[in-house]
Amino acid sequence: TIDMAFDDDRLSVNAGCNSLGSAYSWTDDTLMWVGVPMATMMACDEPLMEQDTWITELLTAGVQAELADDV
Repeated sequence: TIDMAFDDDRLSVNAGCNSLGSAYSWTDDTLMWVGVPMATMMACDEPLMEQDTWITELLTAGVQAELADDV
């Protein structure tokens, strides 16, 4: 499970291990972090650490996203 929270200009994510977050932009249907993401530094099982790496790379590069009924 990946939890995402939007708070003003910050997007925070928890993919099962560490809490990750940075300022973000949503432009032309692309959601991405615009700053260097900050993270807690908990050591977790390797699959969860790999998921943290994956979501960090995804949001740093940008991902296509759209709103549906303001959600």
